[in-house]
Amino acid sequence: MRINLEKTATLPGFTYTDPSNIEHTAYAGQVDEIYTPTGLNYLKTEEVADNIKGYAHLLSPGGKLIIGGVDVYLLAKEVSARNLTEKEINTLLFYDPKFTSLHSLQIIKTIIQSLGMKINHIYIDKDEVRFTIEAEKI
Repeated sequence: MRINLEKTATLPGFTYTDPSNIEHTAYAGQVDEIYTPTGLNYLKTEEVADNIKGYAHLLSPGGKLIIGGVDVYLLAKEVSARNLTEKEINTLLFYDPKFTSLHSLQIIKTIIQSLGMKINHIYIDKDEVRFTIEAEKI
């Protein structure tokens, strides 16, 4: 089973599930892939570790987690270097009223690795000041 937690993306072979309902969609160890490359934008800082732990619990051995969001440090760097216009900054932060927080690639990477997962790839999109991590349950 492959689960897509992104409302805006229709992916062949994936089942869309509302992130708040994921634990009712599959059993532990049943999921081959969880896709949520902007999902961190919608989690409060204090919810992140528990959500990632829950995703890892659902993954089968070899299952993939694709997760990401806007990186607070990359955004700060681009703002302080004046590489983003005021409009671009506001679009990044307020394009979606459900956007709740910014996160750090390094902290998310640490959380994922603390669960015994392997980081396969890290993608950084400087234009959108966001990151995506592809991790694997081992």
